[in-house]
Amino acid sequence: MSDLSPTESNPLARPAAGGRIYWRVEGSLLELSALRQVGFFTWNSQSFAERWRRRMGMALMTLLRPVAYLAGRTLATRLLYTLLRGVTRDRLDLLGEEYFEYFLKPRLQRNAVDALKRAQSDGQQIVLVGQSLDHVLRPLAQHLGVQYFVANRMEFRDGVATGRLLLPVVRPRGPLAWITSGDADGRIAETRIAVGSVAPVVLRCKQTENALRGNELNDDTMTLARATLTSEIAPIDDVRSTANYRLRVAANLLVDFLKTARS
Repeated sequence: MSDLSPTESNPLARPAAGGRIYWRVEGSLLELSALRQVGFFTWNSQSFAERWRRRMGMALMTLLRPVAYLAGRTLATRLLYTLLRGVTRDRLDLLGEEYFEYFLKPRLQRNAVDALKRAQSDGQQIVLVGQSLDHVLRPLAQHLGVQYFVANRMEFRDGVATGRLLLPVVRPRGPLAWITSGDADGRIAETRIAVGSVAPVVLRCKQTENALRGNELNDDTMTLARATLTSEIAPIDDVRSTANYRLRVAANLLVDFLKTARS
């Protein structure tokens, strides 16, 4: 769920304060598509009339989604889940379990599952994070033996979905999120960084690449990368700009890029 949510095995427990790892599902364990999941839910609506009404809405949403995505990933996510308005909680639970069992479970990435199991055996508290609904992520967490997960949640009234997502909304990964997808546990497997206007030619920043490689994309890694970049480049003053300005802009652009990739 979008809050820290225990699986049904121990609904009153809370995660330990230390040793917690937030493990993004997309890009490591699975290549999940919210559009595909909602399509499965709409395709399996209970009545014939409801099924075709939702399918037409799904077709329209498929056409509009790129435009909505440009307007904002949160908006695109909210619009997509409006298609589930009127579906009962029990129905979503049932379809979520079926979708995991028949579509997701056979596609789990074995290397990512092994990495997660190693982290668990080392005493790490795993929290799965995904853009899916909790009806899908819960059976995945139970299958992996993970107690907590963060997912999107529908608002319900009298057991029926209103079509609204509760806050906070878990957005899809950004268009640059591939930078963290090279390793099963979200570490940066490989990257290439080059900067212009700080040398006579475009400069490949290999020291900064080495500072990023093998690390998780967190605030400490960004701070290290920024410091490495500012020590690696040596711009000069000229009529167009000062060396200090170029140094700060290059560092800021790198951090902005890394934050976009992380999101």
